[in-house]
Amino acid sequence: MLRCVSEDEGLHVTGFVSSPSAGRGNRSAQFFFCNGRYIRSQLLQAALEQAYRNTLLTGRYPACVLYLDLSAASVDVNVHPAKVEVKFSYEKKVFDLVHNAVKLSLEGENRTAAVELSPSTRKAVEPKPDFYRSMSAESFRSNGYAVEKPKTAPISAPVSSRAARGGGGLPDEHSADRAAVYREIRRKSTGFNGEKP
Repeated sequence: MLRCVSEDEGLHVTGFVSSPSAGRGNRSAQFFFCNGRYIRSQLLQAALEQAYRNTLLTGRYPACVLYLDLSAASVDVNVHPAKVEVKFSYEKKVFDLVHNAVKLSLEGENRTAAVELSPSTRKAVEPKPDFYRSMSAESFRSNGYAVEKPKTAPISAPVSSRAARGGGGLPDEHSADRAAVYREIRRKSTGFNGEKP
């Protein structure tokens, strides 16, 4: 249970609310008291459950023991013959007070889960860096591990002079041969031997 305390302009609420992890299957564990008298109030029930929104699974309800203290003039106890149901003069104020008090209690809860491992599990999951560091490639192979040689990057061919001048295209090992053939064809068709006059 989480401690719940708040007050605002003459209205006081104190008590305890359950942790979201302790949700119940019904509302039988919700107890509200007004000025020392046990009451049933849909308003207080709605304020409580609204504060738990998005923290409880569907179909689960919070438990609480909440004491509401306010002036006798602010509450009408003659709504029900057994005086179990009451009507508040300032319903919104009462709703907000209870809602905010419960919300603050839930926000202050430490929800960090603690996980304890058994000694055998702890031993099994502990890293063993020294074992791997001390093993050579030969001992790895003898223990059934494969040792791969590092892959070397392929040696790139030099960029052709045409590509270097911005002519585009990928380097080609036959580019020099092609240039010679091109010069020979040009010489035969134009009579130009490639030399500058």
